[in-house]
Amino acid sequence: MARFFLIRHGLNDETGKILSARKPGLHLNTTGREQAQRVAMHLAHEPIRAIYSSPMERARETAKPLAEKRGLEVQIDEGLNEFHFGDWTGCAFDAVDQIEERQRFNHWRGGIRPPGGELALEMQARVVSAIIHLSNQYAPDDTVACFTHADPIRAVIAHFTSMPIDLYHRLEISPASLSTVEVGDWGPRILGMNLPAGEQHWSG
Repeated sequence: MARFFLIRHGLNDETGKILSARKPGLHLNTTGREQAQRVAMHLAHEPIRAIYSSPMERARETAKPLAEKRGLEVQIDEGLNEFHFGDWTGCAFDAVDQIEERQRFNHWRGGIRPPGGELALEMQARVVSAIIHLSNQYAPDDTVACFTHADPIRAVIAHFTSMPIDLYHRLEISPASLSTVEVGDWGPRILGMNLPAGEQHWSG
């Protein structure tokens, strides 16, 4: 079974304050850059065959230290991109959470589309399809690192554990954390979830 490290990007100045989504030009802050270095250090000896990233800057910057350490290219995969929150992009959480449609979305993520954005189910189908596609490109004993965002990682784990998308926000995916899944002919396995940089060994 091909093994995938699903790594959320490191901290930036908007984390936890702004619904950044696909807002361009958002970079890691000092803490985020330190987290990226810790990710690279802890994965330095893993047999990583390839590194993929969401096109967002904060994900690519988190992937860069590992790529440099391993001498690999960071390949951009649109399937790993952040949830497209449409008109809510760039709004402060305190403000957007007062919007009635946003409140409905938080209760029924499978059925409410953010204005101008995508359904959670569409995001889930996109990122799961990306992982399955990659699993078909690599040998069963290969390891691939994928740098992405909290919602896509939640969506993958929810799908692979048959959790309804309406409940996936119960899964905690912290900045610079790593979750590990295997995908093979007999289906997926979850080997670890939300392991923090620098605190645990991440081998499956």
